[in-house]
Amino acid sequence: MKKTLKVFLSVFISLTSTIALTLVVMDMYVSSEQSSSFNRESFISRSYSQEGIRMFSSAGFSKDYCLRRWEDDIRIFVEGAGPADSLYLKYIDDIIDIISPVIHPVRISRVSDNPNLHIYLKANPSLVNDGSSGYALINRGFSAITYAEIYIEKKNIHTIQREICVALGMNNTSFNSPELKRNIKSRSEAGEEIISPIEIEIMKMIYSEDFKTGLRKRHFMRLMYDRERDGNKEHVCSSGE
Repeated sequence: MKKTLKVFLSVFISLTSTIALTLVVMDMYVSSEQSSSFNRESFISRSYSQEGIRMFSSAGFSKDYCLRRWEDDIRIFVEGAGPADSLYLKYIDDIIDIISPVIHPVRISRVSDNPNLHIYLKANPSLVNDGSSGYALINRGFSAITYAEIYIEKKNIHTIQREICVALGMNNTSFNSPELKRNIKSRSEAGEEIISPIEIEIMKMIYSEDFKTGLRKRHFMRLMYDRERDGNKEHVCSSGE
């Protein structure tokens, strides 16, 4: 009996040591992979604003805490636009003109066929989710966005920039932040932008070559705010992130 127990303990200790070593190696591998997914030095050299970086740490990651963005060209088709809807189309085209240089080298344009981003203009508010002004849906997953749909009530067309930003990778819950709550007016109104400077800056970060699609938020936070470098615990992700 004693001999059997000794053999069992020996096997158990050996197995435990093997598992522990495997976990350490896996953690080192994941850390190495994630480090290569974020070029910290290059990111810092771009002189983003502190407010922009702070907002990006929440707005730049999906609800699953992954950086998601398009890698293929974005082709927009507007459903439900009739001859009398030219102003709606112009508004959408203005947004495309603003976003286009920001997400380069990904191209974005409005097309007549083979779209991968559908915008549905609705005249009836009951056709929009729970009576809200609009909402956006993207394909599920943890990596690249390949398909999206936007539903927007016509009378709330001035809010479509928010849904387009969500369809391009911004976290929709970030728009509840006071920093991003604002009145959106047409570019034709002096001094007002369709898309705010902070949104443009966040979008630049999302599509920056300093990241690889799928980067996890906790690894960005760990590498960006290394406690050995700045000792600031405020930037350490909370549990569950």
